[in-house]
Amino acid sequence: HSFEEFLHAPEEVKNKGSFDLGELLPRWASEYPNIAYFELFQEPMGGRKYPSAKSVVSTWKHARGLKLDGLTDLERLKASHVHFQPFAWIVDPVNVLQTAVHYAQARSEDQVAMVLVPELIRVNHLVDLGSNTSRCQEELKG
Repeated sequence: HSFEEFLHAPEEVKNKGSFDLGELLPRWASEYPNIAYFELFQEPMGGRKYPSAKSVVSTWKHARGLKLDGLTDLERLKASHVHFQPFAWIVDPVNVLQTAVHYAQARSEDQVAMVLVPELIRVNHLVDLGSNTSRCQEELKG
């Protein structure tokens, strides 16, 4: 999708120190028959650079996150919809009828999409990569 986006599997990394997508996809696919695609969410990363970072990926550690404290029910609902939108997918090209930016459609009604929660796997989107200033000044403390 973009050079500034990287897959991250927080639980796998926490438990094993790394993750193998080639191992995870078949495991998840075995849970449900007829999977046409896996849907992933993003976590925008940015803000102030860490001067002692050892790699580009570790330069921006501030995550937008989702803060719902102090919001009304309607505000919480709106914030959740903005934060938890499909961002990318891994598809079986034989079983996906069409794709568009952030959306995919299975070929037939008996096929399913597996929505993968961000704790399992997500796209860390380094929104400030390649920029001289932060695109997330307030949200990510840039």
